Amino acid sequence: MSPYEVIYLMNEFEMMTINILLGYASILFAFLVAGFLIANQLSRFMVVILVLLYTMFSYGVALGGITKLHDLAALAALAALAQETLATAELFQLPMTEEWAERAYHRASAFATVMYAVSYLGSLIFFFAMRKRPYTESPGAREKSA
Repeated sequence: MSPYEVIYLMNEFEMMTINILLGYASILFAFLVAGFLIANQLSRFMVVILVLLYTMFSYGVALGGITKLHDLAALAALAALAQETLATAELFQLPMTEEWAERAYHRASAFATVMYAVSYLGSLIFFFAMRKRPYTESPGAREKSA
């Protein structure tokens, strides 16, 4: 694989990782909006279905993002070699060594894992907190009465 191909592939993986993160954010915010608007109106069965669907899709997307970051860690070592070969430091934000590149993406993967877990748990806490809201209270009731 030529140095150009390695750098191109790394860029593609980074873009794919960003797209996966944005997909996860879409799922997360859709669940938060659903929780805010209708959580207190759903039957227990519908809550189980909704939370199960949310869990399956968010887990799948999060796992895809974490996997891509692990792949990027392995690819980053090759990109560091390509950078040395081409002497193309201007293509990267920082000059990379193989060790630094791998360590950076492994840390990013660990951070992403924590971010996915915290946002998932936070969204579930929010959803069930909205379920405890009285049924007669509409989302904008407080603003109208004030």
